[in-house]
Amino acid sequence: MNPMISRTWLSAVALAALAPLAVAQNFSYSDQDVLLAIRPTAANSSTSSLLMNLGPVSNFYNAAPGTSFSVGNTALVGDTFSSLVGLSYSFSAANKTVTSDPAHPLQTLWVSRGRVDPTVQSDPWQDKSSGNLANTATKISTLGSGATTLPAAPGTSGKAVVISNSDTAHNVGRWIGSGTSGGGSGSTYNGTFQGNSEVTKQAPFGAAELVRADFYEVTPGTADAKYLGYFQINNNGGSTFTAAGVAAVPEPGTVVLAVSGLAALVLWRRRSSN
Repeated sequence: MNPMISRTWLSAVALAALAPLAVAQNFSYSDQDVLLAIRPTAANSSTSSLLMNLGPVSNFYNAAPGTSFSVGNTALVGDTFSSLVGLSYSFSAANKTVTSDPAHPLQTLWVSRGRVDPTVQSDPWQDKSSGNLANTATKISTLGSGATTLPAAPGTSGKAVVISNSDTAHNVGRWIGSGTSGGGSGSTYNGTFQGNSEVTKQAPFGAAELVRADFYEVTPGTADAKYLGYFQINNNGGSTFTAAGVAAVPEPGTVVLAVSGLAALVLWRRRSSN
């Protein structure tokens, strides 16, 4: 064989062998990314959970009021789970390291809360002290950063990973479950958070049925958490986010002052005309 042809052929073989290595990609996560965790309950026979990175939380708190957009990977939900019955969904993000954003100090959390009635907003979470929020922030951050050691689902650009429930080091329940050592029904981040962040669909979806979970920004303090909008899970497993609507209605006293001012202006113009 011609030496030149031989070298060319060997180079082609080497590149072909390296191609799969170049394509392989692990799960991607950065501080303040929103994580969608979907895990099966006893009503679902699936043996894995699904973790999806929905991108920076700024995409959600900066969304124009009333706008909606799709999130997640609908096809992957269908491929991962045996059915949509008995799945629990939670949405969360945390600030553990970013100090350059005064509006969102360290230990700020963004956490979902399921609606009992899809048409009625849930009661807001409550702001807590930085120390109180820190443990939950660590659970959320560890869930995301720990999964970066795992290969991402093919075709997701590192934005989703399927995690076996038998993987005790990485499974979703270990970090968000209600039990102190992981697992358990409901998501209180091993008992570090004030309530259950999951919304669960135990029965089959009806033709036009949906599930909604509100999204709140919980910061160090003592007020109600800030409402950002809601996530909606549809009967095909797909999800959307709808940003909170127009600004709140002014206080009654403010309205009275505005009306009085307008009336005085009208009276003044009439007198000027006369």
